[in-house]
Formats: sequence, C-alpha cells, structure tokens
Amino acid sequence: MKRYAVPSLANLRDLGGYPTLEGGYTQYGRILRSDCPKNFDDTDIKAIEKLHIETVIDFRLQKEIDSAPSYFQNHPSVSYHNLEFKVGHEPPKTEENLSEIYLEMMEEKATMRSIFETIADANGPVLYHCAVGKDRTGIVTAVILMLCHVPKEDIIADYQLSATYLHKEIKAFHEAFPHIEKWRGGSKPEYMQRCLELFYDKYHTVENYLDSLELKENTIEKIRAKLLGV
Repeated sequence: MKRYAVPSLANLRDLGGYPTLEGGYTQYGRILRSDCPKNFDDTDIKAIEKLHIETVIDFRLQKEIDSAPSYFQNHPSVSYHNLEFKVGHEPPKTEENLSEIYLEMMEEKATMRSIFETIADANGPVLYHCAVGKDRTGIVTAVILMLCHVPKEDIIADYQLSATYLHKEIKAFHEAFPHIEKWRGGSKPEYMQRCLELFYDKYHTVENYLDSLELKENTIEKIRAKLLGV
C-alpha cells in the first residue's frame, strides 16, 4: 500500500504492494482508492496528473455529487463513471450494524457488476472514490483484494488505515457534533473482520460470490491481470 501526496486528499491510496496467497504481489499504479477529489487548486492538479489516471468511478449518490462535484467529472482525458450505491451513504443505526451494512453493499449486485466491468475494461490506471473513501470504497477494495487472493489480514489492515488518514477530519466532525457517538467515522479492524466472516459464512469462497454477480470469467481475469501484472 502507498499513500499519494495530493494536498486536499487525505485518503488517496494504491492497492499495490500486498502479497497474494500464490506468492505474488499486487502492482502499484494500477488501481487506486480515494476520498472525493473536489475543490482542487493548482497544486492538487499537478500532483494528481502525475498519476496518469484514465478512468474514475464515483460511488456517490447524485445529491452528493451535486453538493461536492468530483474534479474528474468533466476532465477532458478521463473516463468518469457514476456507479452509485443505494446502501452505505446513510449512517448505520448502531455500531454492531455496520458489518451487516457492508455485506448489503457487496450484495448490490448490479452496481458491483458494473464496477468490476468498468475496471476490467479500463486501459490505464483506475481511481474509485466515495465521499471520504472509507465505507463504499472500503468494501469494493475488500472484494478486489479477495478476488486477487490477498490474505484476509492485509484486507483488514487496508480497511483500518482510513481512520488513521482521516483522523483530522474525524476529530473535527466530533468536535462540531459532540453528541454523536465516538465510533462513527472510524474503521476499526473488527468491522471488516466481521464483514468477511459474514461474507464467507454465506458464500464460502470469493468465486461463489463472483458467480452470484454473473460476472464473465474474462472480466474477473482482466481485473486480476490488471492488479497482479500477469
């Protein structure tokens, strides 16, 4: 994993650098995850352009996009896609409910299928994002890493990093809204660990889950080739 220094983005990271169960590693510069790229100044633009991103997938609802447009929406050389989740943009009612919501997001099958088809068809580097790059972005990342046979411990570790990189934003949120429960905004490893337990209890293997999405085998292999460099 590598975080990129774009000043206005706290949670822009690469899916490269993780080991796989077959003994390989995910490759850098292929697939990136982020919080929403908005309100870019010249310094942000110079930094992001160095990454040569060709495809961007925005997971937010239209009302979120209207209030905070993505920098890439009208970019002349970037293919921008809005593939929104119906679940995951509203805060969970309880902390215990968060892992179940993550599984519900994974089971928005039409959305997940479109996301993976878009990634597979992209020629160059892909960036996907939601609002802060933690929940919707986190579950898509988890599935991609599972698809590439990255160990569970690394998937959980990648998820929990969001709370570290978003610490300033989370702290400011709780200072502004002191009545809000302190767990909100976090990414405790237990949340993803429980989600993966629910996932494997239901599907047993990532291949069974991918079959449930009705993804073509060629699509799956193209994603693996993109991230693994094989």
